[in-house]
Order: sequence, then C-alpha cells, then structure tokens
Amino acid sequence: YQAQGTLNITRLQLAEEAYRAALRQADAPPSVFVNYSTVLLLRKRPDEAIAMAQRALQVPGYDQPARAYTNIGIAYLDKGALTQAVEHFRKALDYQANLPEVHHNLGIAYAGLGRRAEAIRAFREAIRFRPSYVDAHLGLGKVLLEEGRKDEARVAFERVITLAPGSDIAADVREQLKSLTP
Repeated sequence: YQAQGTLNITRLQLAEEAYRAALRQADAPPSVFVNYSTVLLLRKRPDEAIAMAQRALQVPGYDQPARAYTNIGIAYLDKGALTQAVEHFRKALDYQANLPEVHHNLGIAYAGLGRRAEAIRAFREAIRFRPSYVDAHLGLGKVLLEEGRKDEARVAFERVITLAPGSDIAADVREQLKSLTP
C-alpha cells in the first residue's frame, strides 16, 4: 500500500509540474486552471485550488463554469466552510443541473449545516442522475437515520450493500443495519 501511495504522490507532483509549465504560456486555456485546481485539491491545498478555479472564471467566454464552481465548492467543503461550499455548489448546478457529484457534495454540506431536509433532497437528486451512486445512497441513509426515518434509511443502506457488496462501506453499513433490526 505504501508503494501505491508513493506512486500517487509522484503522479500528482508530475501533474502539478505540467500544469505550472502550461500556465507559463500566455494563452493557457481556462481548462488548465481548473485541472490544476483539481490537482491542488488532491494535494490538500484548498486555498490555492480556489484561486486557480477563480482564475478560470475570469477568462471571458469560459464555457465550463460548473467545473470551476464545483472545485471551489469542494475546496470550501474541505476547509469546513460549509455555507460557502453550498453557495458554490448551487452556482455549479445553475450552469449544469445534472451533475450527480455536485448534488452529492451539496448533500454533504447541507448535512454538515444541520439542514437535513435539503441534504435529503440533494442526495436524492444525485441518485436520480446516477442510480448506482454508492456514496449518495450512503449519505442519504445517514441523514434519514438522523431524522429517525429508520425504514427509509434501511432501504438506502441495503442499496449500498447491493451496489458494493464487498466494499468496506458495505461492511460498515451491515453493522449499521444490525442496529436498525427490530
């Protein structure tokens, strides 16, 4: 496992170097800024990721603002700035409403803010756009459980097990289901 982790870090370093080189070009397209912001998120540097994504949004005619707003939202989520995360995820959805990952992340942010009804809606939207989205089913189940809606939570958790039966997540959910069994 350590070798795999070292390989991933090396790949991220190489990607970062490549994006820095691309940014030295005067005509770097906005996608370079957004892709570099993704690398910065993976390197756990949210403030720099926000700055890079914002640079993409400043390029006139940039045609994929949902990607930039998504990265900004993820960076704020990573920083624990949940209100700002919600704001940017909603902006991303204003540009492209069918992004399951954005709905899922919006659900996480809403849940963290204690806005459970909105979290449930966001997780359900993620599932509507990608019915096999394991993490969205898991998030939905957790929020439903917090709401005391045990039967609905059980259904969401059972879906996690169906979709990813051999995963660590499924093992955790099986334990959770034991506590829901009457």
